[in-house]
Amino acid sequence: MSQNPKIEHHTFEYLRKTLIQVHNRNVRREFHDVQSPDNTPRSALNQSCLIRPRDPMGTILMRLGLFYLGLGHIDKIVTTAPPEIYDIRKEQNIPQLVMIWRQDKGIPTQYRVSIPHYDGIRHPTMPTTWHKGDQVATLWMKDNSYIRLYAKTEKELERLVTHFHQYIAPGHFSHTSIGKRKGDPIKPIVLHPVKAEYYQHGVAAQQPTWTCYFDAAGVCR
Repeated sequence: MSQNPKIEHHTFEYLRKTLIQVHNRNVRREFHDVQSPDNTPRSALNQSCLIRPRDPMGTILMRLGLFYLGLGHIDKIVTTAPPEIYDIRKEQNIPQLVMIWRQDKGIPTQYRVSIPHYDGIRHPTMPTTWHKGDQVATLWMKDNSYIRLYAKTEKELERLVTHFHQYIAPGHFSHTSIGKRKGDPIKPIVLHPVKAEYYQHGVAAQQPTWTCYFDAAGVCR
């Protein structure tokens, strides 16, 4: 039976078009302050990262590498990470904010932290640094969903608990349990907030209600 070459060609072109749209959207979001091409280094980087419709695959790969690896935006394509908290069961449809935290630029390791029953604030603010370690606190909700946070010191843990607690919608929080992690010690690392996605009707939704990226001040815009 002969194959229809149009189907294969259509599939390739569809994937190519989708890749260009998603990538260029990320680039424009990163370089939102560049209004038009000029001679500044930032404008030159913007133009170097954008994929053109007629770019050959070799050029596309170079532009992808420059943006995601060279400029340290690997978080925009790596959206999953080892969970540090309870994963909300899809059937519960719990509103939640899913955040990606990572170490310094150039280190691809990322951590996901979710706030179940998030209150929906559009531009949340997070600490610009999180010193992760063996101290552990669990913020329990009335439906037994929870946020689990690890910190290097008790003072750091208290700071995190206070900060995360303020974003839980009224009427859902139950109590906090505090202790020390069992097992092999965790190597202390410093994390920075990178990205947040809000799922108003739970993670069963294919797309987040909105997405934002944290700036240097810890504000998600």
